[in-house]
Amino acid sequence: MDAEHHEEDINKDNSHEQGGNTAKYIADSSVPGISKFLRMMGIDCACDCSYTDAYIIFIARSEDRIIITRSSKLHARLQSYENKKAKLERQLEKAKNTGDEEYIEIIQDELDEIKPLKYYWVESLGRENQILDVTGHFKIRYIPELLFSRCVKCNGKVRRVVNKNDIKDKVYELTLEKNDYFVQCEKCDNVYYGNEQGNAFQKKLWKSARDLCNRLSYEDTTSH
Repeated sequence: MDAEHHEEDINKDNSHEQGGNTAKYIADSSVPGISKFLRMMGIDCACDCSYTDAYIIFIARSEDRIIITRSSKLHARLQSYENKKAKLERQLEKAKNTGDEEYIEIIQDELDEIKPLKYYWVESLGRENQILDVTGHFKIRYIPELLFSRCVKCNGKVRRVVNKNDIKDKVYELTLEKNDYFVQCEKCDNVYYGNEQGNAFQKKLWKSARDLCNRLSYEDTTSH
């Protein structure tokens, strides 16, 4: 079964209100290792060290992404939105009790302008602990067929290169000659080569990636 059909299947049994394999994420520069790992597993995780906090919030809202951060500055900013919303909700409740329809309408309009934000504050230290923290919280499972289905550089989806001569200007001549399996990012055109049926080095690389994903992804122990 191909990666696309697997994404449809896991959407049925692995959806999660605050995450899961099919949710979209955005990580800031405080946790770059998390974004690279999620991309390797085929998870949609945007990340760019040049993004400001304001732009991260903008993307999260416009693309319905969950923010992952360890930045105390960004965390405080996200909490301020929650506090503002909670304050307005209390004011709205009081206004309803007094029956002030005009005031109710004003507060409701303000509340409607505050678009919801989903985020996760990473408390743990160390790359692997942080990854375990995130995959455990969002119940992100390892799906073998989705391994390396996204570009670890830009998060774009990759596709199989049918005719390797189409990418001859993007790889070394010797690499083109000695390999038959290539994929290319649909977004940045970056080319990757080799798979688990390749040479000894490629097999070792894929095995290491599989082992890492198995070790650091979520496992539902209640189903055993």
